[in-house]
Amino acid sequence: MEQTNNYIIRGVVPLSETAVEYSDTLSALLGLQCYNDLGTVLARRDKGFMKQAAAKAGLKVARFERISSVEEVCMSDIVTQDYLAKGFPIVVKTPQGFSSTDVYICREGRVKEVEGRVSNILQSGMGPDCRKVDSILLEEYISGDEIAVNIIASSMIKGKGTSIVVTDVWKYGKTITNGLARYDRADIMDLNDSSLYNVVKYAKGVAEAVGICYGMGHVELKATYSSKLGCYINPVMIEVGARLSGGRKATMMKAALLPCYWDPFESLIRAHCGLCLNLPNSFTPKQFVRHIFLPYNSDGQVMQIKHCDFENCASYHSHFILASIGDFVKKTTDIVTCSAFVWLIGEKSVVDADTQFVLQNFEVVVDETML
Repeated sequence: MEQTNNYIIRGVVPLSETAVEYSDTLSALLGLQCYNDLGTVLARRDKGFMKQAAAKAGLKVARFERISSVEEVCMSDIVTQDYLAKGFPIVVKTPQGFSSTDVYICREGRVKEVEGRVSNILQSGMGPDCRKVDSILLEEYISGDEIAVNIIASSMIKGKGTSIVVTDVWKYGKTITNGLARYDRADIMDLNDSSLYNVVKYAKGVAEAVGICYGMGHVELKATYSSKLGCYINPVMIEVGARLSGGRKATMMKAALLPCYWDPFESLIRAHCGLCLNLPNSFTPKQFVRHIFLPYNSDGQVMQIKHCDFENCASYHSHFILASIGDFVKKTTDIVTCSAFVWLIGEKSVVDADTQFVLQNFEVVVDETML
């Protein structure tokens, strides 16, 4: 513990994807005790290394290959044996991307399509995290429902040493068009539902495998629901982040627990300081929560924002509009290129009705001639 200018530094908290590596390194340099293992720091940021770490721990992961040039595409086993020979889809992505940016799904079995996606990423020169892109991942496409599992880790949970607790689980809704995934919603799930047993167990295993020992994290995965067994089976990791989940999920989980009170942000800070956490007895949500993603439907200049009265929705919690008049925008392809977000909370039937109201009454008018 260091004291400088009357400040006592107890911990360093990662607040964004790009800070994951630096926060642990900074904690170590400051001589603090509560930071994640530096030996696995790359596994908490690079999507290839995190798969290797999970596989080493005995967890199922998607097959992948790392390449550094367009010329290597035709030599890839995943391309030649799966994509071409068997017609399986393949995913092309930047190893250090986030929020579904620089992720492309190739389905047609054409080498030129894969080469084009690889070329686009490499020619951009810089990834979503503003670092130089020098490699690309080619991955086996995994089918199933996309689920996000949020966790908190600490050495002071119930006095049992380092422990990982799952705080909330979310299911994403999305469509895939021209190889790009467009998310439309994220719905909260009851993590204590028996149908999620395999998902929760797998997510905790991934968090342990990549060395998340302090603070929050989130594991994004895919799993298939078996109506015969009544549960999700065969979970497979998409990626893991050693940080607070985005999309106001912690804020919405806090609201969903009421009247039981929990402050996730206080717990986050206490975890990084090695202090006891004030966790609720149960993380079963008392209300249904939905995060709505509102897209741009075309390229061009924003001319008008037809803003419906979100506040009049019975289940309204909050919203955020990213669009501004005069902005030049691209058609939404990922989470970070949406025009607005809306959060609803309440009875599911009410949230469903309010969702339709929002979708039918919010519109961003884009002039496609202004490019």
